[in-house]
Amino acid sequence: MKLRVISGRAGGGKSHQVISEISSYLKEENRGRAYLIVPEQFMINAEKRLMEVGKCDGLMDDEVLSFKRLAYRCFKEAGIKDKPAVTTVENVLIMLKTLTNIRESLLYYRDMCDNDDFTVNILKQIAEFERYLITPEMLTDLSELPETQDKAGLSEKLKDLALIYRTYRELLTGGFTDSSDENNALIELLQNNKMLAGAKIWIDEFHGFTGQEYKIIEEMVKQADEVSISLCMGESNEPVFEAQRKTYNKLKRIADKCGAVWDEKNCDIKKRYRDNEYLIHVENSFFKYPYKKMAGKPQGINVRVMRSPFDEVMSCAEKIKKDVAESGGALKYSDISIILSDMDSYGDIVETVFSRSRIPFFMDSKKDPGGHPYAKYITLFLQAVASNWDSSVILDIVRMGLFTREEEKESADYLELYHRRTGLKGKAAWKKKVKKEIFDSMKQNGLRGAYEGVEELRKNIAGTISKFEKDLDGCLTVRDACLAIADFVKKTGVKETLEEKYDEIYAENAEKAAEFLRGYDAVNEVLKYVNNILGDIRLGEDVRDKADYLTRAMGLAIAQLKVGYIPATMDCVQVGTKDRSRSHEIEQVYLLGANDGLIPKQIGGYGIISDDERRFMESHDMETAGDDRMMAINEQFNIYTVISLPRRELNISYAMNGLDNKNLEPSAVVDRMLSLFEDLEVESDEAGEKASRGYYSAEEELDFGENGPKEMYMPGGEINTSFSAVSKYSDCPFQFYLANVLKLVKEDDDLISDLDYGVVMHSVLENAVQDAVRDYGSSVQDITEEDCKKYVEKYADDLGKKKFGNTDDESELSNKIKFVIERMKESAASAMKESLKYGMPVKFEERFGGSSSHTINMDVSTEDGRTIPVRFRGQVDRLDLDDGKKVTIIDYKGKYSYPETQKQKQQLSVYLQKMIEINGYSENGARLVNVFYDSGSEKKDASYDYEEKNIEAFKEEVKKFAGGLDAGSFSAIPGGSGNEMKCDRCDYRNVCRAYRRRQE
Repeated sequence: MKLRVISGRAGGGKSHQVISEISSYLKEENRGRAYLIVPEQFMINAEKRLMEVGKCDGLMDDEVLSFKRLAYRCFKEAGIKDKPAVTTVENVLIMLKTLTNIRESLLYYRDMCDNDDFTVNILKQIAEFERYLITPEMLTDLSELPETQDKAGLSEKLKDLALIYRTYRELLTGGFTDSSDENNALIELLQNNKMLAGAKIWIDEFHGFTGQEYKIIEEMVKQADEVSISLCMGESNEPVFEAQRKTYNKLKRIADKCGAVWDEKNCDIKKRYRDNEYLIHVENSFFKYPYKKMAGKPQGINVRVMRSPFDEVMSCAEKIKKDVAESGGALKYSDISIILSDMDSYGDIVETVFSRSRIPFFMDSKKDPGGHPYAKYITLFLQAVASNWDSSVILDIVRMGLFTREEEKESADYLELYHRRTGLKGKAAWKKKVKKEIFDSMKQNGLRGAYEGVEELRKNIAGTISKFEKDLDGCLTVRDACLAIADFVKKTGVKETLEEKYDEIYAENAEKAAEFLRGYDAVNEVLKYVNNILGDIRLGEDVRDKADYLTRAMGLAIAQLKVGYIPATMDCVQVGTKDRSRSHEIEQVYLLGANDGLIPKQIGGYGIISDDERRFMESHDMETAGDDRMMAINEQFNIYTVISLPRRELNISYAMNGLDNKNLEPSAVVDRMLSLFEDLEVESDEAGEKASRGYYSAEEELDFGENGPKEMYMPGGEINTSFSAVSKYSDCPFQFYLANVLKLVKEDDDLISDLDYGVVMHSVLENAVQDAVRDYGSSVQDITEEDCKKYVEKYADDLGKKKFGNTDDESELSNKIKFVIERMKESAASAMKESLKYGMPVKFEERFGGSSSHTINMDVSTEDGRTIPVRFRGQVDRLDLDDGKKVTIIDYKGKYSYPETQKQKQQLSVYLQKMIEINGYSENGARLVNVFYDSGSEKKDASYDYEEKNIEAFKEEVKKFAGGLDAGSFSAIPGGSGNEMKCDRCDYRNVCRAYRRRQE
């Protein structure tokens, strides 16, 4: 008997040593069996390395196993029939049934039983008890001790935990087995049979073991010739290795208990880092105190600050494509790993950006099928009943598209508008007919479509929910309700609708279609589990209570049911989180989201047992997974494994603003990395660099020194700008500085920004009007809105898809884009009709400044006698002439706003003056017109006579603007009226300390 520890730091060659020893042993004659045991998720990689590095031709009786696979192997050899393994979905439903059955018997946790988070967390706590060999009887005994009685609430808590634990186990043993059962059965089997006699066993890639796994290792040591276990360990003065040192001590006690020979081997060859002294310094010093600061610019280490998570992912994708392309085949996608600090925040962005960039990737995560149309369909109808016909739920059903036929989609849009106008609320309101007089008044405001279609859709919705509610009301048990749901799905034809949708997806993307199908099957599995496990649960008397319980059961089950996916190709970028990303063949690592609160993540227990209670239990020989302090140490160890992972290059990035546009701070990991090297600097684009240097401060003027960055915005003493920039400076000089000098772009919460929408709308209107002028000629003013819509539809779909993205699938984003484009058609047709009443369009998008031969220049004189040239760029959307040759400037705008429109009068006056000068038009009767295309605008258009005073007023604004830029005046003080409202609406308020101080 021999127990051996192979220790060393990350990258020191422990796994290489293990593979080398196994490959040598396999070549010996008359040898025993060889087993390599690794965590379940690393089995394939371990087999691959054994084949490649160890030069093994194949594995026959010798195997790469996990503890789970070892149990199956031993059960098979002993002729023990496996029970079906319980799934995570079945687990949570069994716990829900447990709490439902014993709720009234609980003392401490009774009022928490209706809380979904409690149901999930109590399940985790019971699983922890099982892993660490804590039984219900031990909890009961502990609850009765005098010292336990003295601790407030602890005795009642332990008694409840014992009851929940015991009842859960009783329900579980009715035909199911979980990992705890498997491990206990394996321990018993090994104790009674010498199944591992004469074998050599290597255990690799584990950071620690549970109580059950220590028992299995103990039986291995008693039977096998030799058990070798690799441990990632550093020096004793590095707290990051504290958990590993505890594991080391426990293994030594096992060796003493078994009378086994204890042996150690230390590995420190640093083969991983390819002689990169900077990466070696990071691994060796990151968690060491004190540490040495290394001179020189570190090669292979990059730290970047970006404006948002989206910018982080975009920058990462661009660098990966560039590096792979320029490597000449030396760097493959499979050599790259992306570590996400937060899968929820970054996962969808990575999927979107990498798909569009055509970078093959594999997301090491499982997807929640809760967003699948089938899951949403069932849960929304349950919620409609449970909420007594809440309008927001019913409108969600309408928007899904599964309930409405293609020809009803327009009616669905109008029904939603009708709801907004009337405030439909509750069952009684939805059962009443659509009021025709209200619908007709909406039509007068530009709404088209048949009243009959909208009323038919409302009637269909109300009838379907009523029938479902009635069937549900007649159900006595959960099993009855599951049958009612299955019948409802069949009768509403949703299966056929989903099959049609699958065919559409398959025609475009077979992989996405397979994903869609797996989601559909997963929801059917949930229904089966709910029926099998909760079937005999009796439901309440009130139909809303019945629907609420079923909604909760479905939601809990679906949340646990994660659907895994297989990578489409082996050569793909690996994307995962720091606690799952371990490999030995990674050349480049990108750590995204190195922000405070994400890395290291905030530590907090499940809320079931406090740190004090854990320590109390441990003082009575009940070991647990550890308190918050130990969890924090484990989190640090996960960070250590990430920064020690790459062989050539480590890239760390963080964002200044989150997806909610709130300020973010860099992680302590960033500060620590910068402290290790004298010449490591944070890289960024120009905007990020300026922001990181503190240009977000000033309530007072920013101090740029003698010259400052004036060349950034006044190169050569000349100002090249736009009319909107003058307006923005007038609103708030600091806002102007962030937007026009640093060029910080607002990270819009919406994937379709107002700017993108405006660009598409302008293009649609320009093309549609030009076609109408070509076809109608001088009678274009007589065009109908119906014909306007035909011209608009010709361009809206293509231009919208090019700008906003594809609408071919049924994703939430695609559906949103479709919705926006349809709304845009209505708005554009109305705006087009309104704009054509002023005359005959003769010029489109007349540009000034830049490469145009037309210029608008103004010279501003300073107090010291200098002249500041101000050069403007801009464009006139359209110029019309009526029969009397009177000129009208047409400007398309989104929404009417009185302050903005008044500013537009000045801008358009300057444009009109220039057009009159160029073309020789008369000033008499000249007009300025804003046409508003936003469907929610208070006005459709606003017309003003041309007046010289507007030009003079604008010149005064330009004088203030040029003088402020010349003086470097960028105070964070908005001008004009309504200052507080302007600050509250400002896109940059989250990075303005002046705003935050006023809020405080």
